Amino acid sequence: MAQILQNSEISLDEVALNELKKQKKSILAFSHGVDSTALFYLLVAQNIEFDLALVNYNTRKNSTIEAQSAIELAQKFGKKIYIKSVKFGEKKSDFERDAREIRYEFFAQICAKFGYENVIFAHQLNDLFEWFLMRFSRGAGLCNLIGMSAVQRCERAVNFKDEIVFDDEKCGDIVSCDVASFAKFDTNIIKQNSNSVTFTAIRPLLNVSKNALREFLNARNLRYFEDESNTDTRFERNFFRLNFSDEFIGRFSAGVARSFGILQREKEQILGEFAFENGEFFVIKKLVGWENLCDKAVKKMGVILSTKEREKFSADCVLCGKICLSHYQNANAHEFIFIHFREDVVMQKKFKELFRKLRVPKFARTYLFAHREILEKLQILEILK
Repeated sequence: MAQILQNSEISLDEVALNELKKQKKSILAFSHGVDSTALFYLLVAQNIEFDLALVNYNTRKNSTIEAQSAIELAQKFGKKIYIKSVKFGEKKSDFERDAREIRYEFFAQICAKFGYENVIFAHQLNDLFEWFLMRFSRGAGLCNLIGMSAVQRCERAVNFKDEIVFDDEKCGDIVSCDVASFAKFDTNIIKQNSNSVTFTAIRPLLNVSKNALREFLNARNLRYFEDESNTDTRFERNFFRLNFSDEFIGRFSAGVARSFGILQREKEQILGEFAFENGEFFVIKKLVGWENLCDKAVKKMGVILSTKEREKFSADCVLCGKICLSHYQNANAHEFIFIHFREDVVMQKKFKELFRKLRVPKFARTYLFAHREILEKLQILEILK
């Protein structure tokens, strides 16, 4: 497959590629459109191991043909493919929103059931610029204008109420999914006492334009499908794409990619650094810009907050029903913010007394009791004292 990359100027994001080379189990969000098809071949050429997940919304005349072609592609390269078939009713309040929720829940279910740790997305430079324009049109600051990143930790709720049927004997490596839930799941992947799963979202194409991906496929006669709904300007993203972003990126893609790289680095400088983080527990020094770091921590935990939720930062609170935020001042009068997932456990009496002496916020006590290795680190770092 090395010949695929011959005469190609496309290079995958280095941070994303390094994450994929850690040999964690990965799945590619696949639609057989330009972006995901190009990424499929680019990943194969880089010897990255991955499987496929496809949602067939049955909204286009070629939907079944596209799904069958994806199956054939997966079989040709010896990859598993997970397919979910969806049929929308006549009433569709917001197709884009509903389709996205179905898609992301399906990915979370696959991670939970089969132990995948990475979900690879084919978002590219045009997508990044469209997001920028949409947020800019509504009014947003720097931290929210630069939305997608190459590597991002996510958490998604998973519905386990209904059982799913796998037709492995007939399909071989194809898992056909018609019900959006699982009865059984891997408790090593899912947080205990929680119907949710964490995974890493990886986007290797954020510096590559859609035109470059299309040219890559066409030059090699590789099959892909165009989504005719992309020309429907009733969808907000399509309005920005057809009227602004496509032509702009077509002329200035290199400069836009450099600008987003600079903006991302400046965003990280503005946000500053965490006093402590492990992906689930974050400690933030209460200095200038601490609110932005709170927002960054919550995003790393897979949650995008509304403006109303951000207004709660000034006091101890529970965000979106599952993330706790607490204010803490230690014996040296240094102020910190603790952010972590909600944890409901029964504490031993000696730890209750310890937390009382250290004046640990109530929200954080049960979490630190359940994760005493973090408690020890915070004491070593002299955050808790």
